[in-house]
Amino acid sequence: MAIVKCRECGEEVSNKAEKCPHCGVKTPHSTDYWTGVFWKSVIAFWFVYLIFSGKAAFILSEVVNLLDSGGSKAVCELSNNQLTQDVLLVNGEGDFGYRYNATVKNHGEQGEITVTAKISTSEGNFERVQKLNFGSGQSMDLTYAFPEPTINAANVQGHISCKP
Repeated sequence: MAIVKCRECGEEVSNKAEKCPHCGVKTPHSTDYWTGVFWKSVIAFWFVYLIFSGKAAFILSEVVNLLDSGGSKAVCELSNNQLTQDVLLVNGEGDFGYRYNATVKNHGEQGEITVTAKISTSEGNFERVQKLNFGSGQSMDLTYAFPEPTINAANVQGHISCKP
């Protein structure tokens, strides 16, 4: 039998004691120091990984979306996302632009879903936001037109997202 310090209050206690006589904590002796160190290291590693990989911002945005859902029980899923160059009709005339097509499906209960389509180009960033009411199991094919970029736009990238 050895005398060790209680992991909770720091008082001396037997390493065989099931409960600290001073503070009452169960198993007052730390039987596996390295297990605690291991898990703290794993948590620290993932924390650093999330920050430097850019995934922390994504996870934070998902948490904000969840908190910002306004009580909607809708659960949205995007599929068939496609950003294409197209000739769009603007004020009765043909104009070059981009068209973003996507299918949105509600896997949850009836509720409101907000769809956000964005494109980023050498000429600027453009965004379309639409709030739609979906029934349970309902899906919609949506199209968003972006006539702002000219035919000379470069580095065109798109992103579409949905949230309840």
